[in-house]
Order: sequence, then structure tokens, then C-alpha cells
Amino acid sequence: MSIAAPFPNTSLLSYINVKLTLLGCEPVAADGGAFDDIVATLIAQHREKERLLANHLCPADSLVLARKALVAIDSPGYLEKLTGTIGAEPIHPQHADA
Repeated sequence: MSIAAPFPNTSLLSYINVKLTLLGCEPVAADGGAFDDIVATLIAQHREKERLLANHLCPADSLVLARKALVAIDSPGYLEKLTGTIGAEPIHPQHADA
């Protein structure tokens, strides 16, 4: 069985090649035309944008996380959890000599 059978519909072949390229696979058959160059450029731009926006948060999510961080700082025991001094006797500056 031959995989390289000719496709009667060139737009179907182009569609399949674009989908395969987006998935990171080799295209079925490359024509080497201007369309392939344009598609390769568009795919490269798409991947670069995806990489840059991977960790981006919308403004609402940024505000929620900032508020969550402020609440965590105001919670009792935050500094002890941060410094690892849970259970240790706190040292107060006015009682340091005693």
C-alpha cells in the first residue's frame, strides 16, 4: 500500500500539511511553493506568540493573585512560616537583654 498516492484535491493536501506542521510532524508532500513559505512563517509567528504568552495573566487574574498575596501576608503566623521559626520562642527587642 502506497502512502504517497496523489491527492486530487490540492486544498485538502495543503490543509493536511498545515495541520501536520502545527502538530510538529513532517508534511505529507511539500510543493516548495510560495504558499509553503507563507505557512511556515505564520506557524513560526504563532509558536513565538504562544511561547511569549504562556505565563501571561489577564489584569483580573493579576489583581486576584495580588490580593491573595496580601491576605497571606496579613494572616497570623506568616512570618514564622516564611522564616521557619514555627514553635521557636520569639525574641522581642525590648527583652533581648533579659
